[in-house]
Amino acid sequence: MTRPAASRPARRAPHGNLPYRHMEYMASLWGGALTMDAQTVARYSLAGIRLVNGVAALLAPRLVARRLGADPSRPALVYVLRMFGVRTVVIGIELLLPKDPEQLERSLRTGTFIHASDALSAACAGCEGLLSARAATAATAISTVNTALALVARGQAHGRSTAC
Repeated sequence: MTRPAASRPARRAPHGNLPYRHMEYMASLWGGALTMDAQTVARYSLAGIRLVNGVAALLAPRLVARRLGADPSRPALVYVLRMFGVRTVVIGIELLLPKDPEQLERSLRTGTFIHASDALSAACAGCEGLLSARAATAATAISTVNTALALVARGQAHGRSTAC
């Protein structure tokens, strides 16, 4: 005879110490599956990159300016980096908390354009001498990776377009 579910001890997950019920609850918060496909991993990775870079530019714009090889004492640069930070945090949050699949697809489509234009801008800044070669290469690489992640998250990597 089995005991009622409430009096049974919680089964443990084979790969951790969390009860299955807790894992199922957490999975329901993240889309209902305990595993993630490439689109979902790309989406969360892109959101994380956006949030880290955005918060850094918003809260520590002078540090970000120094990392770019720019003069951190220029007030206009600090202002522009904070605007970049706000934009980047907002588009990162949109990937983590979409209202519906259409809004998520719209965010990914817009993000693809934003990151591609950021990559082009960074490359141009390097060619024009506005950024050091090292800073331009790093900024171009980061934005190119972000563009690729946005395409994978949209399902474009293999020529298919699907919303998550």
